[in-house]
Amino acid sequence: MLRIGMQRNALVVPKAAVQTGQDGPYTYVVGSDQKVALRRLTVDRVAGSEIVVKKGVAAKERVIIDGQIRVTDGSEVEIKAPTPGVNEPVPSATAPGPRRDKPTLEGQK
Repeated sequence: MLRIGMQRNALVVPKAAVQTGQDGPYTYVVGSDQKVALRRLTVDRVAGSEIVVKKGVAAKERVIIDGQIRVTDGSEVEIKAPTPGVNEPVPSATAPGPRRDKPTLEGQK
């Protein structure tokens, strides 16, 4: 890979966290109260498996990366511990419900 530049203070989220709707790209952010908030995003660019975001989410906010189809604005999620032996740098979360494949989230550093 050839590096042709570097963008300082870029805010990056996993590509899996960004959905596209009729009003454009969005993500779900999990607040300290474990409630989900839908956020519209302004995307700068896609860089491999990550998306550089101009506007819509802040550093250190947690975004849902899996199971967004079962989440709605205002719903609650439950934080679960990372799977032992798996290299997960951030916690994940699950939404309550009958299914085992529940939403997960990733925090921003």
